[in-house]
Amino acid sequence: MTWLSYAAALSLGLALIAGGFGAFVYSLERRVAAFPTVPGRIIASEVVRRGMHDSNPGKSSPVRQRWVLDARYAYRVDGRDYVGTRLSSRVLMASAEGDTPAPDWLRARAADYPPGREVIVRYRPGQPDDAVIEIDMSASRLLFSIAGGALALAALLAIARRFV
Repeated sequence: MTWLSYAAALSLGLALIAGGFGAFVYSLERRVAAFPTVPGRIIASEVVRRGMHDSNPGKSSPVRQRWVLDARYAYRVDGRDYVGTRLSSRVLMASAEGDTPAPDWLRARAADYPPGREVIVRYRPGQPDDAVIEIDMSASRLLFSIAGGALALAALLAIARRFV
């Protein structure tokens, strides 16, 4: 096999992974969009600095600092009160190296959810304590999947041409 064949096979593998991941995330968001909804209210929303240990337990790893959007909202399902902490399926955080201030985009996101703001809460059927208030049905996730599929098709055609 030539280097072109190897490149096509590698492209095929990467494209299938990327396309599959994009399709999986998009289908997950579609399911979340269909969850039951209830009204809720923001309790708190602020950007905080948190430490996270590296996932290498064998070594003495330093605590890595992150800026995280810490939001809480209250809602009621079937007469029972809940407090949610997830805004969406994405975790909103940024690196906090040294004395760097929280990024403007993260502070702006926190400002989008002032205490007292009414929101729509989507909760998992049968598990009302698992909830979000945002869904990310952006076209970029679907396009990521389509691009991965197109790249996979191109790689398959390149491989087929080589062996036919």
